[in-house]
Parts: sequence; C-alpha cells; structure tokens
Amino acid sequence: MAANGLDIELLRLRVPGLDAEDGRRLGDEVAHRIAGGLPGDVRPQELGALDLRVMIPSGTPRERLAVLIAEAILGRLA
Repeated sequence: MAANGLDIELLRLRVPGLDAEDGRRLGDEVAHRIAGGLPGDVRPQELGALDLRVMIPSGTPRERLAVLIAEAILGRLA
C-alpha cells in the first residue's frame, strides 16, 4: 500500500464497448473510488489476487460503471 493510500499493482477490467483509453479512465476512476471507500484506519498490508466477476445490468449508464465495480471490489475486501 502506498504511503498516502492505495497501490494497485494490476487492475484488469474487461468491459465490452470500451476502447483502451476509456478503459484506462474507467480503471483510474475505479481505483479512486476504492481508495475513497476504504476505512480510514486501514493498516498497510499486501493482499493477494482478487478474481471477481461483476454482472452489470444491460443499459447501465457509463457513469455508474465505476461505482458498481468499486462497490463489488470493496465488498470482497471487507
């Protein structure tokens, strides 16, 4: 974990319909939301790989994708 927050070594998202640049922006937003959703008293620790499949309902607006993905990841980390 970085001194100021979260250090993600690899975040791989597969989202149909997004090009590489949109995927990078989505990944950045997901990481930001994860860091913001962690409790303030989290001690530095190293976690292993987290393999997670998030089912997003068809028609979900683009701006909700990062929220749903980050919530799923935070739920598994809890």
